[in-house]
Amino acid sequence: MPHPTINRQDSIEIFHQLMQSDSQFRVLRLFGESKMGKSHLVTKVFPALALDTYGARCAVLDLRNPTQSNLDILHLACGLLGGDVCFPTYTAGYREWRNRPQVEVKGLTAVFAATFIRPQGEASETSKAARDLTLQFTADLRHLNDGLVLLLFDTLEQAAEDTRSWLTDMLLVHLAQHTHVRLVLAGCLVPEAHGSYASICQADHLPPVEEDEEYIDFCHRIGAELADQSIRDLARAFSYKPGLFVDHVVPTFAGQEASRG
Repeated sequence: MPHPTINRQDSIEIFHQLMQSDSQFRVLRLFGESKMGKSHLVTKVFPALALDTYGARCAVLDLRNPTQSNLDILHLACGLLGGDVCFPTYTAGYREWRNRPQVEVKGLTAVFAATFIRPQGEASETSKAARDLTLQFTADLRHLNDGLVLLLFDTLEQAAEDTRSWLTDMLLVHLAQHTHVRLVLAGCLVPEAHGSYASICQADHLPPVEEDEEYIDFCHRIGAELADQSIRDLARAFSYKPGLFVDHVVPTFAGQEASRG
């Protein structure tokens, strides 16, 4: 395993099941308290396995920035999965949206428009663009079926409310229709699956890791210079939360090249 983990083999096994061509589920909801290792799995472990073991196209989308728009997320996914060549319909639609003519209003009318009209109009226009571009993106993705495509969404609970709604009630509804697409949703709180894809959704809850030997084994693998009893004491002090343990141990006791847990 290129990226050591602290007793998350069960989650890794579930991911391997997800990536099978005949898997009975294609959407994975990964959730649990903060510092349980969700982001490590989603940003390091799962993408490495997807590439090295399954040769899948992969896009990791971090939702922790609440100011990013739905269009920002969609455009990033497009770039990570192949860009213009793989998403010609979406790219044409996106360029048309970016190059749309802007209406110039002057004088008192401009003041009135800026105060009362423009925000609502822009919001409506942007919302329509997000719907249209979502459909164009998923239509292009239908033809990108020469192998598995994996999209991983991290820190879902920190996304803006409208982004979470768009993601779970629109984007994923269309993505889940494609049998070559795999989806991972990770966060402290992950909404229940939409009815359209609930039957192909699997949940994985990450609890605290209370087995001392798991922390000891992790420290041995990364070369952390700690006595076994000290490792036990630290695991207990950090409430058996793997993320808190790793945040302290790796930079303090392990070499600079050690992977985060």
